[in-house]
Amino acid sequence: MGPCVKDAVRLMSWNVNSLPLRFPHLSKISIAFAPDVICLQETKIDNTRFPFAAFKDMGYHYCETLPAQKGRGGLAVLSKIQFQPFRPLSSEHLLALRFQRIRLCGFELINIHIPAGGYVANEIESPSFDKKIKSLEAAVQIVSKGRKNRRILLGDINVAPEADDVWDHQRQRISVSHSPLERQLFSALLEQGELIDAMRWLRPLPEKLWTCWAYRVENWQNRGGRIDHFLVSRSMKSLLKQVFIAADVRLWERPSDHAPIFLDLKRPTGLIMR
Repeated sequence: MGPCVKDAVRLMSWNVNSLPLRFPHLSKISIAFAPDVICLQETKIDNTRFPFAAFKDMGYHYCETLPAQKGRGGLAVLSKIQFQPFRPLSSEHLLALRFQRIRLCGFELINIHIPAGGYVANEIESPSFDKKIKSLEAAVQIVSKGRKNRRILLGDINVAPEADDVWDHQRQRISVSHSPLERQLFSALLEQGELIDAMRWLRPLPEKLWTCWAYRVENWQNRGGRIDHFLVSRSMKSLLKQVFIAADVRLWERPSDHAPIFLDLKRPTGLIMR
């Protein structure tokens, strides 16, 4: 667990992989790690079943959801800090169900979930991989606009960009989530959006950092990947204080395959918390 940082705003991102299953974990996390803003991916729940009241009781008075469709996908932002939601993407947009944007503390916060991409890193052989590549390209297009704005893009991007972000680079260098094309598009996100990889800015290579471990793999603790990210505007570098991964959550009963990740930012002067 990362230590509490004085005068900081703590952001958390987690692919919860079913909010109904993982809600008890979130209750524990809210106490143990005290995030001010929680961004969830793959809630797999619609608004008729979303536990708005329970989150309010936990101190998260502000909530914006992008409901799951037919039990798949779903995003949510929960906050102790008041925020303003942006207009959602048009329903025809490729990322309409995977992209959520709000404004708080003087910056733009984007909660995103890029699809995993199947099992074959080939656009012709795998429609799932082709959809993933098109989704990454669409994300690059979005961040290239207004890139001078202060923004943080966070979530499950499903790309492990560096050799030390996977358990075995040589075996995985042409695998889904670590293929050259996906890594190239991740670099384009940084370049076109004028963003930095905050996790690597604060915890440089060659330290191995993993955020996700497959469910059905022997010795899974030693076979992870860093596919969940905080990408932050270059102009906000001086606000970055600490980043950490709550990897022990992966050991809890009925876990998500992802661990929550946390970023502490310098708290804006005069910010009032609920």
